[in-house]
Amino acid sequence: MNQPAQMVDGWLLGLIRPAFSFPGPTKKLFSTILCVIIFLGTAFPALAINSPTITSVAGHNVAPDTLMYANSDAFQVRGNAEAGTTITLYRGTVVVSTATTAGDGVWAIDLTAQTQGSFSFSAEAFDGIFTSERGVAVPVIIDWTPPVIDI
Repeated sequence: MNQPAQMVDGWLLGLIRPAFSFPGPTKKLFSTILCVIIFLGTAFPALAINSPTITSVAGHNVAPDTLMYANSDAFQVRGNAEAGTTITLYRGTVVVSTATTAGDGVWAIDLTAQTQGSFSFSAEAFDGIFTSERGVAVPVIIDWTPPVIDI
């Protein structure tokens, strides 16, 4: 017997054995069915969609490990994801907006009335079945107060 079947036999059947008594062939069939269920359960994440990527904040391209700036309370966040997915944009843990990815995989969200401060923006995609992991967070400082220079 292979290792997954032994695991099912030893663990799952061990849990239900007190309630049900399986004769040899039924026990083997039940073990096989549970192995298939476990295999399909672990294979499904491979079918999940990719995380969206934020590519631009306030008209500036995002580079890895780069702090982004917005000097207005209204700016656009753009990115890439699988075509036709619904994008949810987060500022920290708060949902700020949603959009739908175009056929070319590009999405854009216009933000308004953003408060000043230092935030991390990230996005997740939903294709109607699966929700992606959140993409890499992009740090953004929103500061629209011009500096005061005394001469």
